[in-house]
Amino acid sequence: MPTQHAETSDGVEVSGKKELDILRTILSEQSNPEDLHKAAEVLKRCSKLNGVTKDKKEGSFPQNWLCESLQEIDQFVENHIPTLPVEGPQGSQLKQLQDFLKSTQSMICHEVLRLTPVLEDTGLLDHLIDSYSRHLFPKLDLLLNRDLSVKETFCLLLWGKEVFFRYERNDISRTLQNILHYDAQHGHNEDSMDEETFIRLYIDVTQCLNCAILDAKKVGLTLMHAVQILCSEELRGFAQKYVDTENKRLKKLKFTEKNSVYLFWIINTCMQLRCCATQISPDKNNRDDVSSTINMLQKLEDKASSIVQKIMTCLAKVCLDFFNIQYVNDHQKKRLLSCT
Repeated sequence: MPTQHAETSDGVEVSGKKELDILRTILSEQSNPEDLHKAAEVLKRCSKLNGVTKDKKEGSFPQNWLCESLQEIDQFVENHIPTLPVEGPQGSQLKQLQDFLKSTQSMICHEVLRLTPVLEDTGLLDHLIDSYSRHLFPKLDLLLNRDLSVKETFCLLLWGKEVFFRYERNDISRTLQNILHYDAQHGHNEDSMDEETFIRLYIDVTQCLNCAILDAKKVGLTLMHAVQILCSEELRGFAQKYVDTENKRLKKLKFTEKNSVYLFWIINTCMQLRCCATQISPDKNNRDDVSSTINMLQKLEDKASSIVQKIMTCLAKVCLDFFNIQYVNDHQKKRLLSCT
């Protein structure tokens, strides 16, 4: 492929080969701060050349320069990812796993912090971070497929959750909070409730969590399991707020046959959310947060069921009293008729 030439805004001519050499200098750990600063200035000017990026937008590196630059970054990342620890017997690998994860996180943080001031104005920093993720996840999957103990497995998954999902946690939390807010503003009328309202809350919650898990599954099992732990924790927080809200509402209501639909809504919602908590958990034995979610929902469900039973008992008593009165009245009428 012939070397392309172009000029920066200040008239300096650069070529594809020179631009790649500059990028290699920036990526190299051998370069000193002064060299990095000079190389960064040239690369920033190169990034302002009129060209077409890989997403068809103008105003950045020409297409072939960009592709070669991305490949250079991918090769740099591949060469710097730490080697996996040697596999050992189940239960004996925790220290090696912790050391590998610690050194990996430290290395990635060091390189990203070192290169951010240089690459952030070139449009290449995002690719560097994405490349670390794409190279790291297959290694985490390989670790997860080893004969690990439960403690070793969760050490791996919890690390993945903390490293990769600090921001995604906020997104899920915000969505779940919006679901509660919408229900409070446009939710149920205690006297009547249509079918959509009856099922909306738990369906919205389930869809939010399942979408996050399915998106993670496309990347790999390690990521999916980490997201499952994250979603389980978020569901516990949501369930606590939901239970507190409904308990306050239950204290204020005077229960009659008319608002029994609301009680059945609570029972059904609690039951569905308990099922969701079990389904999204990566641990078949149920982690503490899953058990906590299930228990608090079960208590609210039992409370609503108890109130329904009391309402039904009162209704049955009213009906029975009515029939008794009717029976007595009819019996008295018959006696009076027989006397006449």
